[in-house]
Amino acid sequence: MYGMIHKAVEAMVLENLGPDAWSTILHKSGLNDEHFFSAQSYDDKDTFALIGTVQAHTGMTLEVLLENFGQYWIKFAAEGNFSSLMDMAGDDLESFIQSLDAMHAAIRSTMPDADMPSFEVSRAAEDTLVVIYRSSRAGLDHFVVGLLQGLMARFNETGEVSVSPQADHSIFTLKLKRQSNR
Repeated sequence: MYGMIHKAVEAMVLENLGPDAWSTILHKSGLNDEHFFSAQSYDDKDTFALIGTVQAHTGMTLEVLLENFGQYWIKFAAEGNFSSLMDMAGDDLESFIQSLDAMHAAIRSTMPDADMPSFEVSRAAEDTLVVIYRSSRAGLDHFVVGLLQGLMARFNETGEVSVSPQADHSIFTLKLKRQSNR
């Protein structure tokens, strides 16, 4: 995966658990400062070791940790180096998700070896979006749930996100609760 993911994990741990916890997690994960250059690719095993060490340190289930991290990632990206991309990606939840592949293409232009996921969105009903997620990486559905929850919050939407894993992709259903003043 990418150093930007490692930097986001570091920021989340420092913000929520403090520098002593981060030092312990970094040591136990077997990683060092060289694994935290934002625009560099790293072996997925390094990223999963880092996430696994955070999970063990916090005692959270992996699913809860990944959802929390997905939500955090949206905040991290919006406040960091990707803020301009996030701002240009769409003014509402549906258009933002529709533009994720284009955003990933822009990132890939600076990181040609990037292995980015793909997102397709459609409207199943006035209050329901369906997102098809494809990735070469397994085990990240709960991270995507968190991403979608984070995007809902970004666009002042409320509702539920559910996932249905398939053989070669996952289907996420966003059941939105429409507010009466819309």
